[in-house]
Amino acid sequence: MRVVALLLVVALAACDGAGSQGPIAEARVLDRWTSEGVEYVLTADGRLYQVEADSEWVFVAVVFDPDEVERSYVLEGGVRYRVDPGSGDRFPTTQTLDEGFEDLPTGADGLRALIDPARGWTTATMQSPETPTVEAYVALLRRVLEGSDFGDARVEPLSGGAARGSLALSSTVPAPTPGMTTSKASLTTGLVYFVEGDDVWFEASYFVSGDAVPFSLADLEGDLLLSQAGIRVVVFEDGDLGVELKARDKPTFRAPSGQRTPFPTGQWVRVRWHLRLGVEDGHVRLWQDDALLVDAPGPTLPFPTAIYNSLELGVSAHSFGTRPVRLLTDAVRLSPEPFSDGPSARGTIFPRHVETPPS
Repeated sequence: MRVVALLLVVALAACDGAGSQGPIAEARVLDRWTSEGVEYVLTADGRLYQVEADSEWVFVAVVFDPDEVERSYVLEGGVRYRVDPGSGDRFPTTQTLDEGFEDLPTGADGLRALIDPARGWTTATMQSPETPTVEAYVALLRRVLEGSDFGDARVEPLSGGAARGSLALSSTVPAPTPGMTTSKASLTTGLVYFVEGDDVWFEASYFVSGDAVPFSLADLEGDLLLSQAGIRVVVFEDGDLGVELKARDKPTFRAPSGQRTPFPTGQWVRVRWHLRLGVEDGHVRLWQDDALLVDAPGPTLPFPTAIYNSLELGVSAHSFGTRPVRLLTDAVRLSPEPFSDGPSARGTIFPRHVETPPS
């Protein structure tokens, strides 16, 4: 199966621009790349084309809407705000995070306390055999936030074992059934903001209970992009930790064959991740318990003007095997600068990221 840009080839026949045409002026080309011998071109208006041998451009999909991106943010007083499209409410974005899941109730009450503008988390996803579709898991989250209990997937602060403090985020989900691509039990904030040229430092501690390991542990994504394209920390099917860009031809970053370290279960593991965001000058570094696994150049953005505005934690994908997964996540930090030694006991959650207004 051919892998193309941004994961999915979606035939949007009803969209303006569908069909084939001659080449578009180079000034309108945002990016171009080749995947499995096929050339793709992304234009500045967010449309993706496949270039045929006769130089015809065949419309594939709308990757992003420039007008939607513009409406979603406003810069005021040096602070970039995300604008809710329904209410018009503004929420300050950030590049920093220090979350230990302390000062929370446990269980579903804890998830309800986390998903709050004051705390900074904006949604959770519990995609499972009971709720396999978008409509089903969105409806489940709504019921949980209104007071109901979980189904067969859970995302909740729990006591009884933490990397620091007394609580950790517990994510539990069954394996996907036939016909499902993945299962998920994750917590997300849509209030981060990173663009080309930024450095991203991420750190978290993980505890896999049992021998079933999730595929994806953390995703930095663009939720205004087709298929929420982005980059993620993964445990490959062979059992080693690495990084995958969910875009272009899905490049991966992992240790060379023969030098790969299994991701352990039944113990706390600290994962640290450094990204330099870019297409031509991107770079990835990844550590597991202070052992450097990856230090490699490569694309870390889907295209040059992409915005990463979503950080997803927990079991963001359980894709392999038939057994359920339980993952604890704790001591989560995000920064545009390298971390000092050791996490703080508890930092300020989601402080404002102050930007210099354009002159």
